[in-house]
Amino acid sequence: MDELQRAAIEAELERIVSSRPFRSSNRSGKLLSFIVRQALEGKAEELKERTLGIELFGRDPDYDTSEDAIVRVAAGEVRKRLAQYYLSAGRQGVWFELPAGSYVPEFHFGPPAEATAAPVLPERPQPPARRRFFEGRIRRWLAAAGVLAAAGVLGAVLFFHAEAPVEEFWAPMWAANKPPLISVPIGSATLISPRLQEELTRQSPPFSKPVLAGPGEIEILPEQTVHRLTASCILDLALFIQRHGRTPEVRFSPQLNLEDVSSRPVVLIGAFNNPWTLDLNREIRFVFERQDEPNQAIFAIQDRKDPARRWRVYGQPRFGYDSPEVDYAIVTRLFDASTRQPLISTAGITQRGTRAAVEFVTNPVYWQELAKTAPRDWKRRNLQVVLQTNVVGRTPKPPRVLATHFW
Repeated sequence: MDELQRAAIEAELERIVSSRPFRSSNRSGKLLSFIVRQALEGKAEELKERTLGIELFGRDPDYDTSEDAIVRVAAGEVRKRLAQYYLSAGRQGVWFELPAGSYVPEFHFGPPAEATAAPVLPERPQPPARRRFFEGRIRRWLAAAGVLAAAGVLGAVLFFHAEAPVEEFWAPMWAANKPPLISVPIGSATLISPRLQEELTRQSPPFSKPVLAGPGEIEILPEQTVHRLTASCILDLALFIQRHGRTPEVRFSPQLNLEDVSSRPVVLIGAFNNPWTLDLNREIRFVFERQDEPNQAIFAIQDRKDPARRWRVYGQPRFGYDSPEVDYAIVTRLFDASTRQPLISTAGITQRGTRAAVEFVTNPVYWQELAKTAPRDWKRRNLQVVLQTNVVGRTPKPPRVLATHFW
């Protein structure tokens, strides 16, 4: 990297941390500044989760990264704020990327800003605002800049967001007259005695040998737990929805009823641990199935129109001890036949697939290529997207589209 490139990176970092998406989050700006400067100093190999937890967030050197997700949550927020920044500022000269599952930033160089022609907006009158998300901003613009200046800004905002595919995917949610409801899957909790915990801790891998339990050493509590990856999905979806001017209601899946699903917008999280997701199998093309073979369980996504197409994960998805190297997920958007209320499902075979599905529906970067191959009227249709994510160290990497269906 030469001095000109280094200077361009430092200038871009200053622009980013002072931009609107980062001004509202000191933590995101702090994390981005730290990892960029470490990378520039040739210390990229030191950008590990534990190191960042200690250096930036004051964690103890021996803290449990599997229980404390502060670094992963902060990095996910940086990725989303970077996507917001480049969605409005564009990628010109140099731009940053923080790949999912990594804390080492990537620097991409392209044509300088002055070499890129500014987009030409249509001269025809712009359509009226369709999202309440913009109403508060529009009023402030009118008061601060005058009617004519605000009208020009309004036209630019509406034109840009109308062309953002991820915004079109979510548009029916914002158009509904009720705030979205997020359905959270919960599972049972198993409490074991300290003696059993110690014996199981000694085994590698866990549960590789039988362990005898005495009376009272195991207690099962039904419907008591939410997986940590599921919790991060809830947080990311709630933040995404709130940024669009809605306050979501979070409800455990057993508390959901048919009236909720048909009368208001709903977001489902999870597959095999969420009965509402499995109930969709009756009316969609790509479905979740359990397909057992001798001595092992297989959990799969099946194409009902093409039985030869099947994406499988071996093992039991509700346990987190053995992480698959590859996981699969389905993103589904359906409209209720009578009320036209939207339902969105983000579900993986394991929680890592679900994590990748949530990343997919909240990050505009993944939607550019998909929109190019989708039907022209896909914004009003039901749709499904099958995703693949490679898992490295129990961390899902960026999702990749395997198949789509629109109807």
